[in-house]
Amino acid sequence: MIPYIDSTIDEFPQLIEGTSPTPAADHLFKVREEGVVLLYEKRAMAFHRTVAQLLFLCMRARRDIQTAVAFLTARVNQLDKDDWGKLKRLHQYLKGKARQC
Repeated sequence: MIPYIDSTIDEFPQLIEGTSPTPAADHLFKVREEGVVLLYEKRAMAFHRTVAQLLFLCMRARRDIQTAVAFLTARVNQLDKDDWGKLKRLHQYLKGKARQC
């Protein structure tokens, strides 16, 4: 599954720099009520595709990302910049841990 992880990171439309020690931060389940900046359509489509790829990945091999992926799958109808940041952090985690599992 390492090549699959690498391809999801490479296909992500934003450069993934650095790594993260955990797949999600403490604020994973916090959603803003005010001041929400929604994602534009092209980025929302990339979000959908990436979350689908990660859903496949967590069901096949990476159970450590299940909580973050479950939250992101619930957010696909109301995407905002915070969700994009959470997805980016998940990629940073995978980038750092891909070869360890």
